[in-house]
Amino acid sequence: LVGVFWCLFFPVSYITSKTRRKKFRLNPDERDKLVRYAEKTWKFFDTFVDRENNYLPCDNVSIMPSYAVAHRTSPTNIGLYLVSLLAARDFGFIDTSTLADRLENTLNTIEKLPKFKGHLYNWYDTVECSVIGQEYISTVDSGNFIVCLVALIEGIKEYVWEDSRLEKIASRFKKIEEETDFRFLYDSKRSLFSIGYNTEKGERDSGYYDLYMSEMRTTDYYAVARGIVEKEHWSCLSRALVARHFLLGSASWSGTAFEYFMPH
Repeated sequence: LVGVFWCLFFPVSYITSKTRRKKFRLNPDERDKLVRYAEKTWKFFDTFVDRENNYLPCDNVSIMPSYAVAHRTSPTNIGLYLVSLLAARDFGFIDTSTLADRLENTLNTIEKLPKFKGHLYNWYDTVECSVIGQEYISTVDSGNFIVCLVALIEGIKEYVWEDSRLEKIASRFKKIEEETDFRFLYDSKRSLFSIGYNTEKGERDSGYYDLYMSEMRTTDYYAVARGIVEKEHWSCLSRALVARHFLLGSASWSGTAFEYFMPH
């Protein structure tokens, strides 16, 4: 009987995991509403990525109880801003010339920022362009930045014919990607990436990203796809299941939607 259940487990799991894709179309009112949301989101970057901040995105802006701009940024913030520029062009919020101008301004700053083995540090002061706190390389932040560059480089190819600067800009971003070395962050014995690297101490963090359901998944995928690490790394990410109140799901570190949906 146990053997029968064992044999049935795989086909049943396959069938139940298949999702039925329904054709979903927005009506004009719904589409207009989403576009308005997107434009309001873009306005954050349009307003706060300026010369004072060396064309780097601020981490956040506090409205209440008092107004304050956080003049700091991370690799993830910078990467998100860059692909948001592309999205703004796709939506028609900006034209191609503005896209090229903004990309070039931020790129000039990125190239001047202090780095380690091609990696941006975890936090920078956007006004001084100096490293904040200890000189630390965050594996997930660096990964987020690089995969955003990959998306950006591919996306701006659609607009190269409208502004010949974009081809050179894409080449400069590609150089940054190629110079970013992820190998020293990887433990080949465990087949896992470390949380990060302290450049002041010259040592890798003792913690590891070992779960499939993690914001690190985009970095894992990139590293395997680029041949930076062996394919076995992907299978070493734990897919442990957890159950509670008759609900079953894959385990993550904190159970947040961020860990499950952000990589997608």
